[in-house]
Amino acid sequence: MLGTKVAIKSGSGNKIIIKKYMMTDELKQKMKEGRERAREAKLNANPTVIPDDKVLIEKSFLEEIRKTMDELKADNAMLKQVADKSRMSDFYTRHKDKMPEQYKVRMIDDKIILGWKMIKDDVYIDGPRVIENQIIMLVLETGESKELSYRDWVRLYETSICSKVSSRTDEQGNLIVKLERNSDKKVVEIDVRFVN
Repeated sequence: MLGTKVAIKSGSGNKIIIKKYMMTDELKQKMKEGRERAREAKLNANPTVIPDDKVLIEKSFLEEIRKTMDELKADNAMLKQVADKSRMSDFYTRHKDKMPEQYKVRMIDDKIILGWKMIKDDVYIDGPRVIENQIIMLVLETGESKELSYRDWVRLYETSICSKVSSRTDEQGNLIVKLERNSDKKVVEIDVRFVN
């Protein structure tokens, strides 16, 4: 039974019939279904028009895509940091259309380092101590060379962001990029192995 009738007498002798319903699970379900049908009918009567250049997707799916993209960006950044620079140079030589447009170059004394070479690399253990005698030779943009201990070089160099102007391959097959420093618009050519 869906409800019961309750009769109440008023002071004037007239009877007022009040229909008082007791909610049952069956009635609740029917009311819920009715509300859903009304909502669907309203949506069907006024459908949302989606332009051809847009797509309607669920919010959870969009969040999943964003999470995946963030993970891929982090993985890509990590791989670029740990990658062997000469292999990256070879890759960019073969795939010139995929070269990045922004590069980081190293500098010492506000001069761009065009290349470097380890000229002394003596590392050995003497009892409980590790002895490191490492010297690196730097070639600067002015054409001068400078020798530093490896430890000083790692501590002192700074980086600067440059924009790619153009690229070419030299006689030995190395990829050379022409870069413009963003801070002062100075232009240098550098082997791609010595950037980033």
